[in-house]
Amino acid sequence: METGHPPSLQELCVVVLMRHHAQLEDIGHMPYALVRRVLLKMSAEQLLRLERASPALLLEDEEAWQQLLKKDFPTNVHEVWVARKKDVYEYYLESVRELGPQVLEDRALVRSLLRAAVCKDPVLFKYRVPSRQLYQRYVHEDARRQELSAARLRQSTLQLQQEKQKTRITQLEDPLYLERELNAGRQRAAPQRSSIYLKSFKELRQRQAHFRSGGYDPTQRRIVRVQTPSAQPAASLHPPPQSAPMAGSPQKPAPPEQPLAASPTPEAPGPLAQRRRPSARRQPPPASPAKRRSALFSSPALSTLLPQQDDTDSDTGGRPPKKPRVYIHTPR
Repeated sequence: METGHPPSLQELCVVVLMRHHAQLEDIGHMPYALVRRVLLKMSAEQLLRLERASPALLLEDEEAWQQLLKKDFPTNVHEVWVARKKDVYEYYLESVRELGPQVLEDRALVRSLLRAAVCKDPVLFKYRVPSRQLYQRYVHEDARRQELSAARLRQSTLQLQQEKQKTRITQLEDPLYLERELNAGRQRAAPQRSSIYLKSFKELRQRQAHFRSGGYDPTQRRIVRVQTPSAQPAASLHPPPQSAPMAGSPQKPAPPEQPLAASPTPEAPGPLAQRRRPSARRQPPPASPAKRRSALFSSPALSTLLPQQDDTDSDTGGRPPKKPRVYIHTPR
């Protein structure tokens, strides 16, 4: 646009289209040179929508596709060459046939557009692959890579879920009974125990088998108290009380108190006597009760306590003598 001159109608229309290029859907049979600046601002989706509406635009928008290729795939190769011219022709004709087969009816127009689009490089002597074809190829490759990445991600996620299911803690309603059922058929390997542990465990089992009630309980033992001589009643050490003598009967004088002869204590045998074995001599049979009684009364210690026979005969006056009484006095 030159300064000093008012803008033309064509320039004003281009400015309006550039401001509202997102709303542009069809350009009809407008030449590419008029809408070039508008097409360079469009995205790939908008450009494809215009090509569906105007199929002849496909043979002229190489510059727009090349700019989109550099913008969306900056790391990819932007120029690819082929040796056969027929490959490029077949791609263009197939694309036009898909979008609008009625365009192919005008052969002169199609031939002129193809001659301008397909050119041989003077240095490489090859034909350049259309940027539209490269763009679509890179889009498909990118979609395939994303699909493979999503498949690997799904596989890894599935493996993680399976591992979590293996180590998952399940809450049971009654774990005691279930634990018994599971442990019933489980056979655990016997642990290696020491000989001391096995011996003590064996003795414990033997004691449990001997005491079926569960073992010895010291709190339930029976206590038997043995009476010592000091705890015996004092009444047994004294003679029973004597009845009072009858009136008129003569009282005999009490015999004098004499200490009982203490029996000699046996001496402890010597070490030689302890080593000797008891002889196999025959012991004499025990004496009869009558002999033991006669021996008791014939001891010299009790002879002084017995009354004289002549005194009793004189006192009784011819009556049969009474049985002698024995008094044993113990010091208090």
